[in-house]
Amino acid sequence: MSFVVEWQARGAYCRHAGETTASLLLGALTEVHAHPDFDQFRFAIHDWLAVTHLPDGYIDMSDIIAQHLGAQVTNPGLCTALVVNHPRLLALARIWREQGAGHVGIFSTVAAARLWLAALGAMA
Repeated sequence: MSFVVEWQARGAYCRHAGETTASLLLGALTEVHAHPDFDQFRFAIHDWLAVTHLPDGYIDMSDIIAQHLGAQVTNPGLCTALVVNHPRLLALARIWREQGAGHVGIFSTVAAARLWLAALGAMA
């Protein structure tokens, strides 16, 4: 598994490492959304900084976007921070932000993501 989810007081921190796929990205998202207290979460941080490889070719974001949109119905106040520096993942993050709902931000560091979440009141 190339991701680990750390449950935090008001949300989740997902750290991805090594090789990842759309299926693994969706798996982390699904794990967060399936948490029994998800409707009370204020944030989810998806840290993709340690991803070193994506498979070549097209990555379909439709299932990830659908999962995100469905979760917004259950928890419309959720703020999602995507932390990324890999060029292909950055392109996917932009698709997520443009087609998703709610607050979705893209950041180059976890610290910047946490500052944004704090400014939105999601960390309190």
